[in-house]
Amino acid sequence: MKTKTYAFELEQPKPQKWWYNVIRKLWIPRSQFFANVNEIVVSFPSLNFAKAGVTITISPGTLNITVIGQHSIRDLVSLTTANLALPKGSVGTIGVYFAWNHDLVNIANLSGDGTTYPLALNATEFGFGRWNAATFNAKSIAGTPALEYCLIEA
Repeated sequence: MKTKTYAFELEQPKPQKWWYNVIRKLWIPRSQFFANVNEIVVSFPSLNFAKAGVTITISPGTLNITVIGQHSIRDLVSLTTANLALPKGSVGTIGVYFAWNHDLVNIANLSGDGTTYPLALNATEFGFGRWNAATFNAKSIAGTPALEYCLIEA
């Protein structure tokens, strides 16, 4: 029986033999052995502000972020007015965070130390960036807002 070959079927490239041998001998998967670049890609077309005759436009476009770590966590938690140290899972050093307040009314505050809360997410707001603290804490001003967050290892 003859098999048909279609134009869209491409032969997979064969790995370079010396890489294959190194990985096979060390028993280390490629993703754990080699650093990648631009693992995080954020598309942020523009930010526009217009009020009282002043207009500001910032257009960063696509942001590419490279991290060395391999671990991440994503979770959805209900906050209270008490500090909550959010679980990090296997994340060692937090490199990048993303937080999104799903509440329609209440504010979620973010902290690195659980005592001062310099970042506030109003209802339905989100924020992301580099994190420079060992822990990721949150609490609400009032109510029980749902906070979705993602931590990516540095």
